[in-house]
Amino acid sequence: MHIYTDADDAIAHALAQACLDRLAMSAPLDRPRAPEQLLTAAGHTVTAEGIGAGEAIRLWTEVLGPACLSIDHPRYLSFIPGAPTKASAAFDMLVGASSIYAGSWLEGAGAAVPRGADGLPAHPIEISPLVALDAAELATRVDPALDVSGPVLLS
Repeated sequence: MHIYTDADDAIAHALAQACLDRLAMSAPLDRPRAPEQLLTAAGHTVTAEGIGAGEAIRLWTEVLGPACLSIDHPRYLSFIPGAPTKASAAFDMLVGASSIYAGSWLEGAGAAVPRGADGLPAHPIEISPLVALDAAELATRVDPALDVSGPVLLS
């Protein structure tokens, strides 16, 4: 998981290409599909042996993605939760690949976050954006005595 292999490289390039293709296209409006239609088109995707990266990308680009309403289509005039630029959507790829976490936010708020020998938090930490959007906001909402001796979910 922590060593970048040739297989990881192939997957990363395939995903990057799929992202670049999506950013370059005129956004499709797409339309939702009935669960039965999706099951017929996608089949069972969670299996003991997995479906593989190539099949997962194909299913997203050919079946699942087109079954989601694209809010970046010029004719989508309903509620618009965000209007990302092509550059910001591309930057999201880098943010996702960077595996950032908010443990240091908790420490900045005064909570003691136990760490393993590798320096990483000893337990999973998840902070919903509904709780805080940055470390300063979190500091106003978290008790410094927060128990971080196990997994933490702030939602």
